[in-house]
Amino acid sequence: MILDDPQTDDSAVSVVQTRKRLAVLRKGILKLAGHSKGFSVICNGTVIARGDMIEQLLADPSWQGERVQMVSKWSARHEDLWLGQYADLRREFDSEDPASQIAAHIKATNFYLANRDEMDSGAEVYWAECYNRLPVEEGGEVSAIQHAYNALIDDGPEVFASEYQQQPLADEKEREAVTPADVQAATIEGLDRFVVPSWCELVTGLTDVQHGSLWWLLAGWGANLRGHIIGYGTFPEQGRSTYTKRDLRVTLQKQAGGVGLEAGIDWGLRQLVPELMEREFRREGDGSVLRTHLLLIDANWAQTVNVVRDYCRRSSFGPRVMPSQGRYVGVGRATLSDKKPGPGERVGPHWRTETVAHLRHLQFGGNEWKTLVAQKLKLPQGDPAAITVHAGDHPLLAEHLGAELPNVKHTREKTATEWEQIAGRDNEWWDCLVGAAVAASYSGITSVGAQSVQPAPQRVTAEAMAAARARLSALAASR
Repeated sequence: MILDDPQTDDSAVSVVQTRKRLAVLRKGILKLAGHSKGFSVICNGTVIARGDMIEQLLADPSWQGERVQMVSKWSARHEDLWLGQYADLRREFDSEDPASQIAAHIKATNFYLANRDEMDSGAEVYWAECYNRLPVEEGGEVSAIQHAYNALIDDGPEVFASEYQQQPLADEKEREAVTPADVQAATIEGLDRFVVPSWCELVTGLTDVQHGSLWWLLAGWGANLRGHIIGYGTFPEQGRSTYTKRDLRVTLQKQAGGVGLEAGIDWGLRQLVPELMEREFRREGDGSVLRTHLLLIDANWAQTVNVVRDYCRRSSFGPRVMPSQGRYVGVGRATLSDKKPGPGERVGPHWRTETVAHLRHLQFGGNEWKTLVAQKLKLPQGDPAAITVHAGDHPLLAEHLGAELPNVKHTREKTATEWEQIAGRDNEWWDCLVGAAVAASYSGITSVGAQSVQPAPQRVTAEAMAAARARLSALAASR
């Protein structure tokens, strides 16, 4: 059996899709021959992303694998001749004139031929016959070493590292985003689900409302906004370890008896929220019991916002259940904290309360809080400001937490990070964790440099009090 490129660009960066493809290979394809005879499988593939299917097969001791790299050693004149003078000659052409480009390539090749001994010194390539055999006067090449450098110069180091060297580079976005390795490093073995660490002061969470499901996450918090994910899930439960919101087998509407969208979500909230609010969480060490202090419910979706508001308004849990709205604050816009608070409003680090439809909502800047939470997930266990995860294997959680990439943008006044979702990736538990951190901040847990800001008290003069009494007297007389 020969497998040829068994992964795509999308599947290579997906923890869940990579697991699925490896499962098909190991449970299906490798078992085709049965037990009575041998069976050989050859896989040709490109390492597209770190930790993808091909890289995992290369690390699997049951496979005999080889990472074939175009260049095993670079030239001793790598920087000055190849990436200096040669690259300048190859790039010196009119982009609107094809003939000019070929002329530049010929000029660069002639420079290489005149200095070949020096430029080839120390360089080693895997396949000496791998180069363009066109005549030099037509833009052709004369060696595999030249071909490798042309690819590096023309395509750039990121493409070359992946397509030619089988060792993808981590760009700046990937380094700052949450990775599966970060989630694995943050997992505390021995600290079970729904058990809070000894340093935990309170538990908060967020429920994300989707078309046919509710996604939830609860976390414990302590000083310096130190966090620990104690549980997460989907309602209704799906009964399998990997799934997306697009392939749910059980939905709210089906579970509620075939009702419509709004009725299904209302039914789901009435089932899930009491379970999350009334559950008792044992604290590690002293065995004391905590319950959810504040649960936010996402109210960003216009089609269901009234359902969420109605549920929160009539909930028996009172202010412990609150609608929330993550706001996109771009680099050129004022933050939520910059706006002067109105009467009765609270303002904190990139969050504020606002009364909508006679109900208090918690609004927060998604970009700022996502940056903070991502940084905390990358801190080592034991750091007094880190975010950790309960014991277990968390591939689907890692998929959600790594579903967005940061883009650093600049204006004359400031620099800010804006987060963008990767196409086709679910990010519900990422939103839930960010919302849980905001809920902790609102509840009084502060991070270094992010102290809660309360509105300044308003002075009331004797004249204003007299005018208010007069208005009340007039109103009473009119009735």
